[in-house]
Amino acid sequence: MPRGAYTTARTTSRGRCVFELSFHLQRLVDSAGLMHLGRGRVGGMDHDQALKQRVLDTMRRGVEAYMRHHGGYDGGYDDVPEDDDHEMKITVLVCEGDAIDAENSETLNNNDGSNNDAKEREAVLVHVSPLGPRKAPGPVRVEIRGEPRANAAAKDSEWVTARKQLAKPDDVDELVLEADGALYEGLSSNFFVLMDGTLYTAGDNVLLGSVRESVLRQCEELNVPVVLEPPRLCDAPRWEAAFVSSTSRMLLPVDELLFASESGADRRDFGYAHDSLARRLEAAVKEDILSSSESIFG
Repeated sequence: MPRGAYTTARTTSRGRCVFELSFHLQRLVDSAGLMHLGRGRVGGMDHDQALKQRVLDTMRRGVEAYMRHHGGYDGGYDDVPEDDDHEMKITVLVCEGDAIDAENSETLNNNDGSNNDAKEREAVLVHVSPLGPRKAPGPVRVEIRGEPRANAAAKDSEWVTARKQLAKPDDVDELVLEADGALYEGLSSNFFVLMDGTLYTAGDNVLLGSVRESVLRQCEELNVPVVLEPPRLCDAPRWEAAFVSSTSRMLLPVDELLFASESGADRRDFGYAHDSLARRLEAAVKEDILSSSESIFG
């Protein structure tokens, strides 16, 4: 697909709702503005609301198509367990309408999960897939490698292509990007650490994800101080916990942190008691995700 503004959301309530739906709609509008989509025209309130409605309508069509393809959830649906096996990942791309050629336009419009009209200033495309598991089997392993992206505030699909150059090993759950010892974000996540009872996470030069907002809300609820500065790798021996967050992972504590040091490859291992602050934050964010979801069916 052409370069454009994108967002990735997750459903809850087995496909009925989307976590932080309003957040994702606004992020698409903001990112499209930062990228000067729509032939560089300034959006305005009417345009922005119309774009949000088009995105919402297309998301709804995509989810309905996914449900039809998988047999729907009618009849016995209420007996399905509440787990991520029955949730969806929704990726939305907003790009220039004239960037989609006539052949692609026809193909996309024949797919119930997409909506593209080249006559519109922006094309809106949606992909729906199973959400998948929060983590791979085994310990959660994170590696420090790679430099932060440019224009991190915009959810730019060009980053999806650029990050492929950072090959992630199969046994690593995420790569976290670093510059001069400061740790910013993962390839597809935000990054946090707990040190001396305080949560540290970058406040600038990162994409402000919806789950990140949930983490900050729950820190306030649990009276956990927050410092909006990137964690420093030199402080790793003092860290009580490290986390990555994303729509699929929610807030995921890290078990093994891999990084390069003067002596070569190094690592930091973490262990979490059931009643630790790390586990309480993890549970609070999961609960918040369920309570902060909005229906996409009116």
